Amino acid sequence: VLATIGITSATKRKTKTPAKLLSEAPAAPSIGVGWTVRTFERQSGSTAGSTDSYWYSPVTEKKFRSLKEVERFKEALRQVREEQEEMRNNSNN
Repeated sequence: VLATIGITSATKRKTKTPAKLLSEAPAAPSIGVGWTVRTFERQSGSTAGSTDSYWYSPVTEKKFRSLKEVERFKEALRQVREEQEEMRNNSNN
């Protein structure tokens, strides 16, 4: 039925050319111990040659596109730890 109105399940997508890893280094100490930053160079398209940096969490290896995302993640972790500590304290009383 969808094919009769021009909608098909097979959509053609361009294959992405993998970005080239330019560097991998420990992130600035202010971010925290174990964080790494990797910088990649775009290989194709109108933005070929541009670089992108990503920050990786030390424990989960989760990728973040900006330092603002890193800070939001770290704040969420702090809140979870505080809630867990509060629950432990309440269960001990």
